[in-house]
Amino acid sequence: MLSKPFAGWANFTINTFTFPVSYLTDVPNDFIKALTIALRDDISTVVVLDGESDGDCEIIFNTYHDTVSAVHFVPDCEDKVETVFWDENILSIAKKFIEDIELNYEEWKNWGYDDEPNDFDLTELKNIIEEKEKK
Repeated sequence: MLSKPFAGWANFTINTFTFPVSYLTDVPNDFIKALTIALRDDISTVVVLDGESDGDCEIIFNTYHDTVSAVHFVPDCEDKVETVFWDENILSIAKKFIEDIELNYEEWKNWGYDDEPNDFDLTELKNIIEEKEKK
């Protein structure tokens, strides 16, 4: 789902859909917040990914249908929007997210444009996933 970050860029991929993500997006914290709220509070949430010249992409966690979708806003073409839906539920996306972040933890910790390490905590999200899997 999330590639290893390199030089301020990573790729977000599900199935055949790939979107380049710039360091302008706080990927770890944005996903943690959105997935935590969606799974804990059963409220649909959105993460906006900045692809710079590739436009923006909204990843939508729809709790009503337990689906994940992406809406890609193509630059310089306001009326052209690409929407992709997957047979993925929010819980499976959350598990993949944690796996990818932990796999490249040091790189995600140094994600960003300054010398300060990116601070994020996966504990609450992991606990919510564990509770959901028990049910």
